[in-house]
Amino acid sequence: MRKWIALAAVAGLLMIMACNVVDTTAPTVSIVFPASGATVNKGDIVVKAVATDNKAVTKVEFYVDGTLFGTANVSSTSDTFQQTWSDTAAQIVGQNFGLVAKAYDAAGNATSSSSITITIAGGGGGSGPTHHQGEIPANETWYPSGNPHILDGDVWTGDNVTLTIMPGCVVEVSSGTELYCGYANPGSIIAVGKADSMITFTSLSDTAAGFWKDISFEALTMSTAKMSYCNVLFAGRVADDAGAVLVHDIALPFDHNVVRKSGTNGVWTSSAGYFSSFTNNTITGCTKYAVHIDAANVPTLGAGNTLTGNTGNGIEVHGSEVKNDGTWLDQGVPYVVTGDVNVDNNATLTIAAGTTVAFDADVEFYCGYSGPGSIIAVGTAASPITFTSAGDTTAGFWRDISFEGATMSTAKLSYCNVLFAGRISDDAGAVQVHDVAVQLDHDVIRKSGTNGVWLTSDGYFSVFTNNTVTGCANYPIHIDAKHVPAIGTGNALTGNTKDAIEVDGATIAHNGTWLNEGVPYVITSDVSIGDAANNPVVTIAAGTTIVLNSQVEFYCGYNGPGGLICDGTGGQITFTSSVTSPGFWKRLSFYSSSISSQCQLKNCKLSYGGHDDYGDIYIQDCTPTVTGCDIGYSSAYGIYLDGTTYPDPAALRANNTFHDNASGDVYVPPTK
Repeated sequence: MRKWIALAAVAGLLMIMACNVVDTTAPTVSIVFPASGATVNKGDIVVKAVATDNKAVTKVEFYVDGTLFGTANVSSTSDTFQQTWSDTAAQIVGQNFGLVAKAYDAAGNATSSSSITITIAGGGGGSGPTHHQGEIPANETWYPSGNPHILDGDVWTGDNVTLTIMPGCVVEVSSGTELYCGYANPGSIIAVGKADSMITFTSLSDTAAGFWKDISFEALTMSTAKMSYCNVLFAGRVADDAGAVLVHDIALPFDHNVVRKSGTNGVWTSSAGYFSSFTNNTITGCTKYAVHIDAANVPTLGAGNTLTGNTGNGIEVHGSEVKNDGTWLDQGVPYVVTGDVNVDNNATLTIAAGTTVAFDADVEFYCGYSGPGSIIAVGTAASPITFTSAGDTTAGFWRDISFEGATMSTAKLSYCNVLFAGRISDDAGAVQVHDVAVQLDHDVIRKSGTNGVWLTSDGYFSVFTNNTVTGCANYPIHIDAKHVPAIGTGNALTGNTKDAIEVDGATIAHNGTWLNEGVPYVITSDVSIGDAANNPVVTIAAGTTIVLNSQVEFYCGYNGPGGLICDGTGGQITFTSSVTSPGFWKRLSFYSSSISSQCQLKNCKLSYGGHDDYGDIYIQDCTPTVTGCDIGYSSAYGIYLDGTTYPDPAALRANNTFHDNASGDVYVPPTK
């Protein structure tokens, strides 16, 4: 036993000694960015170092020419530490600076990296300044050793000439001056910098927005032209009302560029100008929009761009015909559409989730008018798509989204907001559906200057569910009677000037159900149910209210066999007038071709009919079931029976409630 106790004591002593071992191992550290010898631009210069230790690094200090400019504390997720040197007053153009990183561990051990040297762009012991003006007659390359390259006047490329500008070049431009290619003859400008050695185009003597003119790629620019990792500062002459970078009728690769403080737009394209790539650009501080582009070419704007901080908050889109498939990505700012956009030529225009499209006054966004086309706008609950006004929150400021007669079956609005549309003078709707079927679900249509959704006599929905239509100056929906069953569930249609669904009369030839949408159906003209081929039956859901305008009749079995089932057992069904005056509307009629077994009125309320001296209900040579109904305020009879076949009058009186009918309860034709 004593031996085991002794051994345990020895083991414990060894553990205590091990815990008290002094950490004498210093960290290792090296600067990994920027590269030694790099030429960098003034401003925020990010310095990165990798530091490791046998235990843990606690902090890394960063020095420039022996002066501490930042400390990065320990990170639990990375061995890379960074700080930003932002002292622009100390960053002298053309001067070399030494950078050192110093790493510490918990025991106080420290190690310094080897020093690296960087040069602030704009000099560095080269042969500059280098002056340029006029035509470049032969291929030419500008190097950073010639910094700064000064444009004393307009500079342009000669016939089939390429100007190549190397990484690290600084080009200083005189007031009102332009650098361009491809104007009178083919030419190219290739300005490709690097992440740690960007090319800078800037003002010669002033930091006012629009001091110099622009870099312009004209219509004869060769396909080799490119801008990448460039800074374009203080360009965009105000008087030109164009941009700091211009793209005329060609496709330009444009990536990882910074365009800042343009006196007008950042990047401007002509109607046929677009991008073969447009990614990871930053455009900010411009007095108009980040980008001006034609609607047909918006899909050439790629991902990773930052386009905020401009006076015109958005991308200005010139209206046009869209003839090719494409997607408008969510660029983080609105697309501001200044003219009508028409999608045709079998093209599909897709709007990405989260996108905002803002329209100028009276502008229309439509497809399928002059040829087949489709608009697919599918957002999500978290990232809806918004179609709104560009400058005014007045109902009806812009025109509409319209699905015309040649719209393709793929067309869809899902999780979209449609705000301030529905031009009042059109008397139609914020969303229009012309003679086609369109899917609308989970949409919000608000503050239309007229109806929310307006459909032609042959326009209907493939899906219409979970939509909210509110704040509209007329009805939430205008639709033809034969397409009412296409209105689905989950919709909220209140808060409009007229909280009802406006229904144009029609002949119904197919089965369908009119759901209780929480607002009445207002019938503007006669509705007939009947067709010899299809024997249609219309079902009115419990709790539904149907309001009939002056002299309107709702009937079945006249134009062919048909049925009407109104079972209000789960909630009374109401047929009434838009004016509380007896005889305002005609009647609910069952004619001789009615399918008696499919004609039922149960727990219904009928009021203010009898316009033509018949009654609220007219039954001719058929035997519908009428029971549990409240029948009143007719200008004639409650029920008018005609012909030789009809329900038992005594049973009708016993099974229904009659009141305030001017001519009596039930009219029975005289026996011959």
